[in-house]
Amino acid sequence: MNRIFKYIPIALVAAVLGACADKALWNEEEIGSGEAEISGALSFRSYASALDSRTGGTTLDELGSLTVLAYTADGSTLVSRQVFTTGGGGLDVQYTNTSAPTDAVKPNTSTPTGKGSFSMSLPYGRYKIYAVANADISGYSDADLSTDTRLKEISFTWQNDVAKNGQMFGWFTTNTPTAVSAEKKFDADVVTINRRDITLSAWLVRLASKVTVSFDASGLKENVFVYLKSVQIKDIPKTCTLGVSNTPAENEVEPNGEIAYYYDRQAMPDGPSLGDYNIETYPSVLTNGNPTLGSDHTHGADALFFYENDQGKGKDKAQDADKNGVIDFPDGNNGKPGDGFKDEKRAGTYIEVKAYYISRNTDRAGQGEITYRFMLGKDVATSYEALRNYHFKLTLMLKGYANDVDWHIEYEQEERKIIAPNPYYISYLYNHSMMLPLTIKTGNATITKIKAEIVSNNWAPMNADNGLSGNIITSSNDWQYFNSYYLYWKGVDNPVAYPWNGFLSLRKTEQTDITGTLPVTVNSNKSYYESANRGNVEYTDFSPTSESVSVSDALIDGKPHIALSKDGVDNTYVVNVPLWTRAKTLISQTGYTGNNPYVAYRRQAKVKFTVTLSDGTVMTTDNKEDYQNGENVEIQQVRRIVNPKGIYRAANETGSFDVDLKVLPDEESTSFVSLKSDGPWRAYVIRDTKRGEGNATGWNDANGTIRLEGGSETTAGTIDVKDRNGITRTYQTVEGKTGSSMQFKVVFNGTASASPNHAIIRVEYQNYTCYHLIFVRQGYDPDDIINGGAKWMTSNNVAFNQVAASPLDEGSMFKFGDWSQPIDASNNKNGKSPWTKVTPNDFIANVAGDNPLKLYPSGEAKWENINRKGTTTAANSFPDQTGMRVAEEVDYLALRNHEDVEQGFGVLYGDKSSRCLNDIEDVYGYDRTHTDRGMRGCFVYNYRTGKNMFLPIGASGYGHRKDEQTVNGTTYRGVLRYAASTRWGYFNAQKPESYPNGINDAPLFFDLFRRPGACYWYRVPAMHDGTNYPTWDINYFSFDFGTIPGGNVKNGDDALFVRSISTK
Repeated sequence: MNRIFKYIPIALVAAVLGACADKALWNEEEIGSGEAEISGALSFRSYASALDSRTGGTTLDELGSLTVLAYTADGSTLVSRQVFTTGGGGLDVQYTNTSAPTDAVKPNTSTPTGKGSFSMSLPYGRYKIYAVANADISGYSDADLSTDTRLKEISFTWQNDVAKNGQMFGWFTTNTPTAVSAEKKFDADVVTINRRDITLSAWLVRLASKVTVSFDASGLKENVFVYLKSVQIKDIPKTCTLGVSNTPAENEVEPNGEIAYYYDRQAMPDGPSLGDYNIETYPSVLTNGNPTLGSDHTHGADALFFYENDQGKGKDKAQDADKNGVIDFPDGNNGKPGDGFKDEKRAGTYIEVKAYYISRNTDRAGQGEITYRFMLGKDVATSYEALRNYHFKLTLMLKGYANDVDWHIEYEQEERKIIAPNPYYISYLYNHSMMLPLTIKTGNATITKIKAEIVSNNWAPMNADNGLSGNIITSSNDWQYFNSYYLYWKGVDNPVAYPWNGFLSLRKTEQTDITGTLPVTVNSNKSYYESANRGNVEYTDFSPTSESVSVSDALIDGKPHIALSKDGVDNTYVVNVPLWTRAKTLISQTGYTGNNPYVAYRRQAKVKFTVTLSDGTVMTTDNKEDYQNGENVEIQQVRRIVNPKGIYRAANETGSFDVDLKVLPDEESTSFVSLKSDGPWRAYVIRDTKRGEGNATGWNDANGTIRLEGGSETTAGTIDVKDRNGITRTYQTVEGKTGSSMQFKVVFNGTASASPNHAIIRVEYQNYTCYHLIFVRQGYDPDDIINGGAKWMTSNNVAFNQVAASPLDEGSMFKFGDWSQPIDASNNKNGKSPWTKVTPNDFIANVAGDNPLKLYPSGEAKWENINRKGTTTAANSFPDQTGMRVAEEVDYLALRNHEDVEQGFGVLYGDKSSRCLNDIEDVYGYDRTHTDRGMRGCFVYNYRTGKNMFLPIGASGYGHRKDEQTVNGTTYRGVLRYAASTRWGYFNAQKPESYPNGINDAPLFFDLFRRPGACYWYRVPAMHDGTNYPTWDINYFSFDFGTIPGGNVKNGDDALFVRSISTK
């Protein structure tokens, strides 16, 4: 354990009370005889500050009672003692703003100040008149209070109910009142009472003070996280004297004062565990990109209260006070005399902040419990004077790796031989890679072998609720579930038993689609996974070192990268081990995919590492002596990002767009939230057809289609990238810090010329291990995605010879081959809003039935009266249009099979959109009256050139209207639903020829009935082995992008979208 006391830079402000009164207009020395009616005016300034605790900052603001005691001029005799209370007891209290005494720190004018007034009688004479507020001293006799010295020595005991600690003390004067303080020995001015009517004024000060705590983590390194747990005030005085400086001894302080928690104690009653430290879900985490938390130090903010504790001056609080780079008191937490414990002020009051720190920075990886402490006083150096009625504003400024020597710190670093960031993140996209950094301490030995084994690898969502398990659903019992909501099938949610269905691979992914044959089972992917050794690898060649090759080049080669540094007597190696996500489809009939289909949930895998050293030592990550908790290394596939995925502009449109990468908090949320990067992030334009490629002079974003601009929280930089084309180029970047939201502006540099401009933005986040692509297009003229290939129209057809004005418009739906009755997009609305927690029977409201459907551009017709041209056979087709034709299977296959062409799925924003939206109705619901909304769909893009196009799935999410569906004897016509099968509800197929074990063979198909997607007609059906294939299928959930047979669309009776190709 490393235990170190360190210095905290802080901000302290002390404020005392003040007021002003009229100047006297009489001779103070001439007394005479008689009795005066005295009007008393007293003021008490509220504190001015803030913090997250159980006690509000205004708790001690109230004035409820007042005792006025008059003594002879020398204080030796009590002359008068009168009690006033609010609520009819002679004391009137108002709250205003006023000025402080001239010798006090002036309060902010917005800080409320209490003013009390009363009247009393007193014989002419010269007096010292004291005020005691909010204190019941009726138990003291006049003899007990016979002198002002005895009054000042009254002691009060601290109460757990903070509101009962509001005692105040002060005195009256005919002059401008002065500050009540120990420096004045709490001694009242002598006042002369020599007129019948006279006004006296006083300032009161509380015996208690308060402290508010805030945090500034802007000085932390990247990939360093501090998870705040609590803040507590410690060693507070048990008692406090009324008018004598309060200096308790060590046995006169209470060890534990008020405590405030920075996490949900109901959700975590035993405190946070290691798994709770997640930047997205933990409520109070500090990073250099999210650097400020805690109090705003305003008057009303919550605070920690305590009685005055004046321990005077002392040694410099800095543990390296002589600035020689060595901690002066390395044993400062042992509590022994002379060891520097509490800076040798053992009765002093201090603030203690408890936290958990994680450093994933490879320069100094580590994690563990950490405690920050500061001794309260009026300065950060030698004052231990925690005086009464002060508001101490404490700002804890973290720096470096969270446990650097500039702090008053006690921390426990978990000493392990293998250190890895846990969890670590990999992209949600298929066929992607990242380097996992392992820090390995080897003593004097060297590494001879590293073995990696996937011991757990899941297809299912992580930490998801509403899963169903038990008896599988069959066609005989599925009706029982028609009104029930379940998120996913838990029956084969077993990542240890079935790792071949998971997302992670230890070897480079070479294919996009893994194929198989029917029937399929939970073990269908096993043979490929094991024959290709996806789940294990051994490395004995560590030649790619920091001296010979970069980490990125080693990743491209699929090899580990090693760097050696000396750490005392031990060799410390930083080994970057490559990991990959798997193919897009892992046998399409099973539904498994290397791409995370969930927009709200991560997926989890665990990897065991075994390290063999040259001296024969073997270390493993499942041994808690070698690695934290012995739980192996957790890899999380981040949730899918869809908002935004594309930004399109017409050729003459140049409006900028504010990017803010967003995610859904859970699968059924109705609003997106900003995603914070668990590590630094950067964004750059990786492809731009107008800018071109190369590093020649003038090759920069300003000469391209777009450029990126950051905000106040980002910086500009450059990065050298060797892409998969094998070319290294320098790109201009917008860069953000750990824990910050990924926000930047896309600026269009000008208009498009004859042909459209295309660009691709790459956002790398989670310490650059994950990335997200945003597709940009300017210009809606037809263009080829494959150089020299078909020129695709940018929008769907709304009618014969007419495409939609916007690429976001889903267009009309058509029955096969018939242009005469386009079903207008305005019909395609879901039956409830919001469309969440969807059950099978919710689709009853999506039925056309006998309701007339609006046709484009005018007219209407019932579903049963809308015709098809004929069945989907080779003899029938969509008639050619002027200058364009409906796309055919060969056109789609060219896109799917070309080595440079890939697909991305997400939300497109168009000409009228200037920012990312939040509500799902706005994010998904583009229509011709809401043109600032987004639209879901599939982007098809050429990685090498950047060219891209968009295929919408519709505002409803369902680009398919089924001719009919029979459910429990009732037939529904014109059902708006993507799923093509005759199945109404949850997956119920249990057939020997396809799914012998039903849903256990294809769990991702569990709720296919509600999953989004779209189907597009071919001009003419393709024929394969005697079966017609008239339709291209786009599955937004499973990312399937392929052809389907005519039986799935009732051989032409269903209504689908149409996309055309230019023939000009």
